[in-house]
Formats: sequence, structure tokens, C-alpha cells
Amino acid sequence: MPVSCAPGTTHCVAVLGSTSVTTVYGTIGQGVAVTSDLTNWSGYNSLPSQFVQVLSISCPTSTHCVAVGVGMTDAPVIAVSTTGGVSWTEANMSPFNPASDWTQAVTCPSALVCYIVGGTVGPTAPMAAISTDGGQDWTVLDKDLPTSQAYFLDGISCSSASSCVAVGALSSTGPGTAIATTSSGTTWSQSHSSTLGQFGALQSVSCPTGTTVCFASGAPVSSQDPAVVTRRLVSFAGAQ
Repeated sequence: MPVSCAPGTTHCVAVLGSTSVTTVYGTIGQGVAVTSDLTNWSGYNSLPSQFVQVLSISCPTSTHCVAVGVGMTDAPVIAVSTTGGVSWTEANMSPFNPASDWTQAVTCPSALVCYIVGGTVGPTAPMAAISTDGGQDWTVLDKDLPTSQAYFLDGISCSSASSCVAVGALSSTGPGTAIATTSSGTTWSQSHSSTLGQFGALQSVSCPTGTTVCFASGAPVSSQDPAVVTRRLVSFAGAQ
């Protein structure tokens, strides 16, 4: 269940199934639950109808949130809320290819700057994009990503508006991979750490604000049990 809490506040927004919402496929859809005190929650069925499944949400402030996921035929969908999750509008999706792109994760290190990652099909390749207006309009960064190997991205986290780490896998069976930028996505470096080879995939990552340390989680190649790996951002960015 995707959830995000605005830093330094008690305001959180969680995405959950709602029997009051039906997707275009006739299945149970999703709504959001919002709290401002971590105790009392209010539910809203206001996500855009284009969503079949919300996969990730990021709320950089108590009033601003961005959600990403998939719609019909797995087409990418992005929505923005300026009411703290109460109401939503669909973002400008024109930069994305609905036939091949999918949006897996979003992070907004500020109310204006957001990043999304995911992948493309036919052939499999990573996908990333940046917004500098709070998630309404996007610039695709695919041509700036490392392309030495086919891979996809499942998670992203930023320690500042310009420094981020994204994680994923080189194939459906691994190994895990990580890429990093310290230039707002204009250049990226792919880590060659042998530690990542121990993971079938890395599904999520968190980089505390103002630090050079990131924490990533995934499943080891030899086990289905979860594991955690840490790595310094500077090592990711400069890995050879």
C-alpha cells in the first residue's frame, strides 16, 4: 500500500483499495486515506479514473502530493494533488509513450522538483523523468541514463533536489542495479559494486535528506527473504 508523510509534519496520505471505485476492468479500484494527526483518517475516492493501480506516492508538503501508477494496458498515469490528497488532477502525460512506458516510483525532494522512474518494453530499458513544476509537466531523461545493459528501475530517492539514487534489476531474475545523479538527472552513473550482485533485484531505496548515505532493500539471489544494503551516494555516483 503506497503511503507518504510530508517531512516534518503529521500529514500522511495512503492509497488503498476502495469498494466504491471500479476500474475500467470492472475490478475494485483505489481511493486515498488522509490524516493530519496520525490518528484520525478520512477517505476520498478522488483519484483520476485513468488509474488501474497506483504504485507510488510522494508528498513533499502537507498540501502537495504526486501519485504514479498504471492505467489501461499498463499505460503510465501521473496525478497531482494540491489539497493534501483530498482532490487530484491528471498530469500532462504527453511526454510519455502509452504503448511502452510504465511509471513505477515517484519521489519529490521539494514541492517543485519530482522524479519518476520505471521502464519501457520492446525492448526492456530504464525510464526516468523530472518535473520542475510540482509534477504537472515532465521532461523524460531516458537519453541521459546509462545504457551499457538493459535494466529497469523500481525505486528512487533523493537526498536533495539534484542528488538521487534509483534502483532496480538488470533482468527479471537480477542482479540488482543502482544508478545515481548529482546533476538533477542530466548525467547518471551506474554502480558496479559487487554487493549488488548478491540481490535478485532492489525494490526500494531511501536517501536521508542532506546526507550521502542511501539504504536499499531487495531479495538476495539465494533467498526470498528481504535484505538491506547501504551504500554512499558518492560511491554510487562515481562507481566504475
